Amino acid sequence: MLIGIRDIDHDEWKSLKEWKIKCFTMDHVDKFGIGEVMRQAIEYLDPKGENPFHISFDIDAIDPHIANSTGTRFRGGLTHR
Repeated sequence: MLIGIRDIDHDEWKSLKEWKIKCFTMDHVDKFGIGEVMRQAIEYLDPKGENPFHISFDIDAIDPHIANSTGTRFRGGLTHR
């Protein structure tokens, strides 16, 4: 699962669809808020709340204005908003 993605090219979208990887774009985060996106993500991963899972945070999700060392230079990433 990917949360906060942006700047995805056609081939990347194709691969995500082919491998059926659940994604929440930054448009989803802006529309629903990070709390709701996380709620939906957890519900998707463990609908019965019975299984532990690991969450990994990638600095590339942060907007480059906030984290100028991110590898994703495309604006519109996660911020304090």
